[in-house]
Amino acid sequence: MSDEFNKALADFTHDFASGGAIRHLADLGYNAYEIKEKLEFPTPVSKIAATMWKHFVDTGKVRLTPPKDEGEPIIQKDYITVYDSYGKPSFKQVTKTAETEDRKYLKVDFGFLRYKNPKAFEAFLNRLDKKDRDFVEPLPWPLKEVWFEDCDLMQKILKLESVE
Repeated sequence: MSDEFNKALADFTHDFASGGAIRHLADLGYNAYEIKEKLEFPTPVSKIAATMWKHFVDTGKVRLTPPKDEGEPIIQKDYITVYDSYGKPSFKQVTKTAETEDRKYLKVDFGFLRYKNPKAFEAFLNRLDKKDRDFVEPLPWPLKEVWFEDCDLMQKILKLESVE
């Protein structure tokens, strides 16, 4: 029980100290190493990358299932502060539906490459410039295909992946 409490407390502390800043900087295009340099609270790159990944999934920038329809809505969870009759604040989870605005996605399978063929993944990372490598390497790519929102950065990275 105390391990669960300690983990919950650590997650809360992390989110309070740097979670919002990480999500904001990730939206601006910073990679995990650049975000680490900007933070005032010491946070490991792996924790930054995990926060970025969760944010990308929550906002629809990364999809774990194939997009069925380009106009398919994304369900986002958010928390609002509500006050009882005595003024005591509490948090309530609300679900928002966000339109994808006809987002296009690129199929990415870095997780397969990282875990099934680590030498090929390292060779691929070596072909990337430092900024692109620092974006791809720390993210916790799952061992399955994911769909990343179409952007210049991911197009450039995927072109280098296909070059042997």
